[in-house]
Amino acid sequence: MFGFGGGGRAPAKFEECYHCYSLACADKAHAEAGDKIILPPSALDALSRMMIEYPMLFKLTSESGNKTHCGVLEFSAPEGSAYIPFWMMQNLLIAEGSLLTVSNVSLPKASFMKLKPQSVDFLEISNPRAVLEHAFRKFSCMTKGDMICIPYNSKNYHFEVMDCKPQDAACIIEADVNLDFDQPVGYVERDYKKEAEVSPTRHAPHTHTAHTHCAYAYTLRTLSTVLTRPHAGRQEAEIRVHAAPEPVRRRVAQHERKVQPGRERDR
Repeated sequence: MFGFGGGGRAPAKFEECYHCYSLACADKAHAEAGDKIILPPSALDALSRMMIEYPMLFKLTSESGNKTHCGVLEFSAPEGSAYIPFWMMQNLLIAEGSLLTVSNVSLPKASFMKLKPQSVDFLEISNPRAVLEHAFRKFSCMTKGDMICIPYNSKNYHFEVMDCKPQDAACIIEADVNLDFDQPVGYVERDYKKEAEVSPTRHAPHTHTAHTHCAYAYTLRTLSTVLTRPHAGRQEAEIRVHAAPEPVRRRVAQHERKVQPGRERDR
């Protein structure tokens, strides 16, 4: 069905223009949490006749030349139309009904990504590792310069893709990805020295000055992610924490205090 074998047929290029609409127009608003698009049945028919690589990945190009990359959810759109997540329409600077060129591409497995949260609200998520693990299972690839959206707890969290390796666009399906975070927009590191001068009787907590650019750093295994809890003074196999900002350190310390009494009761 999908063109494996086939008597030595050469790889072919799929490229079509569609009128683009947001997923909400197809009553698929739930699919906004990810980068999957909906194409018409004729696209599947054309792709099945080609020797293409899997998973199916596509490059989207607007009339103004803006580009991004995505996967496919299904082939049920009306002929001549395509449905894509609204946040991708914002990246491409297009409106409902705009023309969009869709072409199949082959991307390497991602090995590294760096994201920049667009709000300090991300630091207040109680379990960011679990949120990220769940969210990235719905993505196929990442493109440098994109602003991705991750909905969580009735709120949308936006992240700018600052870097992506081995190239500016890469596949994250079944890939081991080192994920790094730049400090969020609007984040200000506490000045403990100044606070100590104002209140000399208060003991300023110890803080690291190195690597203050990074809120978290993870190694994600997409689709089969194992994110372990950080332990002070050592690195776990699947997660690294580098000088997390003070709100993160405080939250970890609070969690430790809650766990300790339970451990002693078990004894």
